[in-house]
Amino acid sequence: MQQKIKKLFLEINKIYLLNSIFFISLLISIILNFFVTFKVEDLQDQIEKNGYQISSYRDQIGLLGVEWAYLTRPARLRELSSLYLKDNGYTLASQIINENDVDRYYETISF
Repeated sequence: MQQKIKKLFLEINKIYLLNSIFFISLLISIILNFFVTFKVEDLQDQIEKNGYQISSYRDQIGLLGVEWAYLTRPARLRELSSLYLKDNGYTLASQIINENDVDRYYETISF
């Protein structure tokens, strides 16, 4: 009789042990799931923020391209060269090319 009770007690302990292991693994799974979910949401927010930054940088590059095209107009360069490059010995105003010759030397940037 005592042996039967010990057997029954051992089997009940095995069941409790298995249930405890299952419950602990379930809790660990739930906790890990929450951590992974929050990490994924954080990474998605970072991706969205980086997308906005990329868009902002593209806009800035476009604006800088427009400013560069404005500042390097041949008529403007010719006018500035005639004002500031008169007799400095390094560059002559005649070295500034005409607008018709720009296509041969300068390829426009398109965005």
